[in-house]
Amino acid sequence: MRVVVPHDICLLILDIIPSNASYTTPPWTRTLCSCALVCQKWLPRVRLHLYKDIVLEKEEQYALLCRTLAEVSELAPLIETMHLDLTALANFRRDIIPFPSCIIAHLSGLRVISFTCSPNRLPDSYASWASIFGVCQSLTILRLHKVTFDSMDDMVQLIWSFPTINAVEVTRCTWRFDTGPEECPGRLRLAELKIANRYPTDILRRFGPAIRKMRIQPYPLCRDDWTALMTYVDLEELHLTLVTPFGSKPVWLADALSHVPGDRLQHLSIIHILQDYGAEMIELWTEFRLDDILSGTHFGGLRQLRLVFDASSWNCPVVAELEEAVTNAFPKCSERGIIKLERKHRTYNSSGPYSNSL
Repeated sequence: MRVVVPHDICLLILDIIPSNASYTTPPWTRTLCSCALVCQKWLPRVRLHLYKDIVLEKEEQYALLCRTLAEVSELAPLIETMHLDLTALANFRRDIIPFPSCIIAHLSGLRVISFTCSPNRLPDSYASWASIFGVCQSLTILRLHKVTFDSMDDMVQLIWSFPTINAVEVTRCTWRFDTGPEECPGRLRLAELKIANRYPTDILRRFGPAIRKMRIQPYPLCRDDWTALMTYVDLEELHLTLVTPFGSKPVWLADALSHVPGDRLQHLSIIHILQDYGAEMIELWTEFRLDDILSGTHFGGLRQLRLVFDASSWNCPVVAELEEAVTNAFPKCSERGIIKLERKHRTYNSSGPYSNSL
């Protein structure tokens, strides 16, 4: 007896296939391509998944996508996220423009754009080309990961090229000179800022007070001047990630918190990424007098203090030990009932904990 699977059920099955998507080319893409050859009615749904998240690293990948979008124009609006690694092009073929502005103009569904270019400096020609993506009115998130700029001004100018974005992520970017205007213009309505960089306050000085959500992960031995945080008067949510390898102390933490405008701050997360857990890590909270800082009138509106221990399974303390230590280190915050304690297990890779995303 022949059984015909309803078309709606087939579409649901196609939707499940890419559930294990990653930033490399996984087997699910080949599976979807095979499905597209089985049934013509499946092709539109397959295209939705194949073109939703685009990752380009090699010159031939840029050329292939450019040709495909030029020949089948209805594919361009399907792209929602683009991860563009310009390293290979910048190192060997600086004379090649990845694809023309007429292709970019048709990316009407693009929401997230990500650029990478390391270790050599991002060429001016590619910086100008990257800024063309600012014409995409649907774009809301800009990510700069491991991009090497000639100066801070070059990075700021690139960010200014995207007037519609409301979130910026700067991760492990570098620059030779700290020059440029002190803040981004008012036409940028940024609400979220994520920084995982060696000198985070250099970046903090460039953005206006409209930021409501911020994530910061400095290098372990950061010695920055955190007075720039005082300008973020609309801040409602702050996540601070501490990487503490080999017994190092995050001495910047208390200084950073002392400069945070607490009038509107409601949620604060302190995330410890640990390589060598010991009781001294929790004792740092007492040493830095964090309980006194967060219990003052300055942080009277704080509704939640989220403390996260992110460690490998062999050195992560048990929950009972954490609860007792937190209560001793934060007696006032514990009495207010605002503490949320979390413990996570991490498997470190060879590049170390700082390579992990915010």
